[in-house]
Amino acid sequence: IHNPPPLSEEGRRELEKLAAMPDDQIDFSDIPKSTPEQLARALRNPDFYPPLKLDRRVIESFQERSIGKGDMLMQINHVLLDYIAAQRRPQRKPG
Repeated sequence: IHNPPPLSEEGRRELEKLAAMPDDQIDFSDIPKSTPEQLARALRNPDFYPPLKLDRRVIESFQERSIGKGDMLMQINHVLLDYIAAQRRPQRKPG
């Protein structure tokens, strides 16, 4: 994949103008309407992301060392993946 050419000054001004535009002035008329079912599946697919209830102490512990919610979830995910990997390793027999 090739990188696009550098943005021109005119292109920069256009992007700044668009970024400053209030949401209520954005024209969405060319986007087809989504059904409630489509939105429900797009926001949370119950087949792949079951809701998890974590103990308050777990959440608080990760919140203390996280930058934001996304970072906290990523840290929890890494801890769980490390645990899974450790469980899959062959156990050494003493002696």
